[in-house]
Amino acid sequence: QMVVHCLDEFDETIKVKKVLVKNDPDGYTLTVKLKVPMKSQISGVLKELQQYIADSMERYGGVIVSQVHIEIDDWV
Repeated sequence: QMVVHCLDEFDETIKVKKVLVKNDPDGYTLTVKLKVPMKSQISGVLKELQQYIADSMERYGGVIVSQVHIEIDDWV
């Protein structure tokens, strides 16, 4: 739910399809699968999106995130 909320704040046209969570010794690793509009220029903001998700999860949820992997699962 928190990842969905982060995406809505970051860019409401990008939708979360699935989130996979792995608990590692240094924090959680998230794999976020997205549905992205065909017209979106997402490649320029992927690094920013990864950082935004990790920072938001830590700041608002107290969840230590060590890595965020972004996968484009669908183009809509």
